[in-house]
Amino acid sequence: MLKTYFRKLTGNGVPGAANGANQSARVPLEFSLCYKLRRDALEITAKMPGEGKVITADTQAKRLIWVQARLLEAMCSDPELTDRQRVVLMAFHSKALRDLIAERRGARRRGSLPAAAI
Repeated sequence: MLKTYFRKLTGNGVPGAANGANQSARVPLEFSLCYKLRRDALEITAKMPGEGKVITADTQAKRLIWVQARLLEAMCSDPELTDRQRVVLMAFHSKALRDLIAERRGARRRGSLPAAAI
């Protein structure tokens, strides 16, 4: 399922797309941008101070999405980035945000989030 999602994002196997040799050269670069975005966001989030209090997993996830959004803004303002790469990065961030929201909804249904955190 994940492979299908990535193929859909990158246009691999889509009729009318560029030839196979050109696509195979383009796809790894697009995936590496998503990987670099997530890796850098995780690294920055891990180094953020906790202000002397315990940081919950939910708070860490929100921080990660916030940092990732700021990095995405910076990456998308790079003139060397193609429109296709911007679309892939934004779709990757959108998926991460939807996953966070879905996880929070599931946690609320399970009763594991306090009312103040919702």
